[in-house]
Amino acid sequence: MTPKSLFYSHWNHFKFFKLIKQEISKFQFSMVGRVLLKIPRFPFYLSHIIFFNSVLYKFMPFSNTRILSEGRNISNIKKKFSNILDEIKYLSITPKFFIKFSKEEMIFLKSVNEDSSRFYTERNSILLKRYINPKISRKFNFQREIFFCMFKNIKFYGDTGFLVFNSKLVLESSYNIFRYCLRSMHFQGLHVKRKIKGVYTSIMYWDYNNYYHFLIDNLPRLYAISKIKESEISLIVPKNYRKFYLDIIKLFLDKRFKIVYISLNEVWEIERFYFPSFCSNVNNHCRYYIPKLYLDFMKNKIFESLNIKKRSQNKRIYISRKKAKVRRLLNEDQLFRILKKYNFKKVYCEDLPFKKQVELFNSAEIIIAPHGAGLTNIIFSENLKVIEMFSPTYVAHNYFMLCKTLNFHYSYIIGYDPNDNFDFRIDLHKIENALIDLIEI
Repeated sequence: MTPKSLFYSHWNHFKFFKLIKQEISKFQFSMVGRVLLKIPRFPFYLSHIIFFNSVLYKFMPFSNTRILSEGRNISNIKKKFSNILDEIKYLSITPKFFIKFSKEEMIFLKSVNEDSSRFYTERNSILLKRYINPKISRKFNFQREIFFCMFKNIKFYGDTGFLVFNSKLVLESSYNIFRYCLRSMHFQGLHVKRKIKGVYTSIMYWDYNNYYHFLIDNLPRLYAISKIKESEISLIVPKNYRKFYLDIIKLFLDKRFKIVYISLNEVWEIERFYFPSFCSNVNNHCRYYIPKLYLDFMKNKIFESLNIKKRSQNKRIYISRKKAKVRRLLNEDQLFRILKKYNFKKVYCEDLPFKKQVELFNSAEIIIAPHGAGLTNIIFSENLKVIEMFSPTYVAHNYFMLCKTLNFHYSYIIGYDPNDNFDFRIDLHKIENALIDLIEI
């Protein structure tokens, strides 16, 4: 049985499960791989996954993902797989380093892992309760190495940005194993395949039209791409990319780059492809942590290109999610009556042009908001204080990590009375007291 056969679609799960299990048992797995194999529901996902630590990839320098077997003798592996190494070139951009968390921060991170949103507690309950466990992940508080690789003759999927090399999924290209499970490559026979010559790269990611993922998962990867030493490079973007995302990307590209568009149903076999790694960690407490170097690179380039001047920090902003479909604050009107007394301005980020958002957040002193993509704009702020509000059924640490990178003051309040859309209410006295404490700092 070849690894490629693991790509069988979902109706073949049970028919091929025994064969798959026999094949996988030949591989040496890391802790993560061994845990996943013991999970009762995991056979459901097996036909969609090529583990990155399969026999062909044990030599690869991605051990920081904890998907590879650890402690391998790389020099011996290089000799064994020298014919494959000739097809891959690897360059480290920044090394991994350890990140310290205070006791209070660890308490928050544990609450996220144990009592988070439905994504953590329902949709992948068995997978994540056993896998993202504070007792396990406490050992891995590091920012991983950031790098790029050059592959020859690799397949690029237009619907997700996933990469397949020598019939194996490059798991890094899907960010992590769970996101691959949620957005696996179905019905491969329907894809239109093309062979492409030349030098290509991409920052594409399966949730590429989400504002947070665009700014935090995609855009920082342009820093690694800027280090590529090629005279001509084509940057792959999806045909249905939002126009203002393209406008932002163009701010970072020099004359060497040309933008090319790929359709959702296309698979390109590319002669030479540079893959920039994601900057954030995958499956530990440091997930969503972006080194300040990359955020500064983005911020400086955007400020310079859009001619934005830094402002004094004197505005107090409340970000409303009233126009959103989920995670709305049900008693927002009562809350804002209180915030008005402290000179807060209500903002709907979706109604503002990108430049106005950047300027507004750069002038902010305090920001209060329910968890949502509008908070991503704090990367353009200076000396900021943040109060984030959560539904008790949806607690995430995205913006805590951004505040930690940027050395901002961060506090959070968990609400009550949630509904199926993660809408919730907040204790008004609690948030007013938190605000008063914040103003006095």
